[in-house]
Amino acid sequence: MTSFIDELVPIDFLKRCKHTFIIRTPRKAVPSNYRAFIGVNREFIHDDIGYPELQALFEFLTQFTGTRPAVVDAGDLVSEPTAIMRMYCESGINDRFEPSMLEWRPERVQAFDKYAGWHDEAQYSTGFNQIQKKKDNTDGLVLPEDVQQLIERSMPIYEALREFGIRV
Repeated sequence: MTSFIDELVPIDFLKRCKHTFIIRTPRKAVPSNYRAFIGVNREFIHDDIGYPELQALFEFLTQFTGTRPAVVDAGDLVSEPTAIMRMYCESGINDRFEPSMLEWRPERVQAFDKYAGWHDEAQYSTGFNQIQKKKDNTDGLVLPEDVQQLIERSMPIYEALREFGIRV
């Protein structure tokens, strides 16, 4: 009998993969997500943020594969892209660092159309440094109390995962 996970992704495939988690502080991710949803008049759903699920998946993959997935903090990647990518490649993903990994062609990603405007800076950028915003997109945003509490509940999970992160 196959398991639920095996129906989603074959177990032997999961074992062959090198897993990577790119995490972002809830202090930036949650307000950004909140702003994106209210900006398109969609309901902001707390469970969609997913930090508990991210932690559960990390723990599952660590136990299942016998090795921890690589963890990269998005803030570190944007501020130190060369060093982080070099260390990431050296962390056992079996890939050699190439400077070309830091640049790409800007292009529209059709899957992003669902959330118009939310991914524009990323999909039309040409490298990690261009993604950095001159002004945080959450400046001046007043968050409801329940959203602030979601951030605080998510922080310990983020911090626990960050402990395993690639650091310069």
